[in-house]
Amino acid sequence: MQNFHDRIRAHAEHVRSVGAHCTTEETTKQALILPMLDILGFSPFDPMKVKAEYRADFPGVKASERVDYALFCHEVPVMFIEAKAYAEKLSNHSPQLSRYFNATPEVTIGAITNGCEWRFFTDLNSKNMMDSDPFLVVDFENLDVSLLSRLAQFRHDEFQPEALRTLAEETVYLNAFTEAISLSLRDPDADFVRYVAGRAGIQ
Repeated sequence: MQNFHDRIRAHAEHVRSVGAHCTTEETTKQALILPMLDILGFSPFDPMKVKAEYRADFPGVKASERVDYALFCHEVPVMFIEAKAYAEKLSNHSPQLSRYFNATPEVTIGAITNGCEWRFFTDLNSKNMMDSDPFLVVDFENLDVSLLSRLAQFRHDEFQPEALRTLAEETVYLNAFTEAISLSLRDPDADFVRYVAGRAGIQ
């Protein structure tokens, strides 16, 4: 695990040092995205683990749509990745990834990235329908080391779809709790003050 953490930290340094030079999508893939896949154990040189330009469409509807990368475990696609150029914002591209995800029931994780920021999605709200909001966001230019243990679960030798769905649920709930508590601390109401006072043993 320590080796994985060290490689992720080194990759973050790499992103910060060369990211601005990745002016096209293809350069971003080569310099930033494929090295990250390799760290996760999905070697881009192994076609049994990574397939580029993978066909992912509903039969007869928008035929020949292709996702940038499909990651495989045991010959089954488990994760789709849509790649964008380093300088490109990711907010407007989730529907495109969603189409690929929804057309392939075996896939449990969808990700969109510009090499710097990675957004991970799953289907918590409706089975086989990608959620509109990511359950995990990793920014390599401002790396939050507390996320490394979660990121480790995306490694090829650790990839378990149900465990990742559980991780997604826990992350969503934790984020909601954190937001609610932060709001209560900034602008506490009487109920919150009474609760804290009671827990502190103050009458």
